[in-house]
Amino acid sequence: MLLLLHHFIVIGLTAALLTGLNSAHAASTDQYQVQCLQDDATACYTLGEAYYKGTDVEQSDQQALKYYTKACNLDNGLACSKLGLMYYQAQGVEQDYNKAAELIAKGCDLDDDFSCTVLGMLYSE
Repeated sequence: MLLLLHHFIVIGLTAALLTGLNSAHAASTDQYQVQCLQDDATACYTLGEAYYKGTDVEQSDQQALKYYTKACNLDNGLACSKLGLMYYQAQGVEQDYNKAAELIAKGCDLDDDFSCTVLGMLYSE
């Protein structure tokens, strides 16, 4: 009986913790939106990732493109490469290899290691 009670307590605490985490994520998403409006490139990139993956928001390629584009325009190299990959894979946009390469190269020029790695892979193809 004591073991059963312990399991119920653990399950209840876990559910409460997860509910709190979901609320915290929603609050942080709102905070990132405010920061992105204030031209915080990292916040814009983070929102792009959230929409790309559907993390704490409904997945949306269009919203991911919007936030990755803004972050890239604010010189976030990783956002440039993620945006470039969306063009490369025709995800939410018409496929455009030249634009993809241009965006990924911009990310590399901004000293983003991931972008440089992806650019090298594109050149090797």
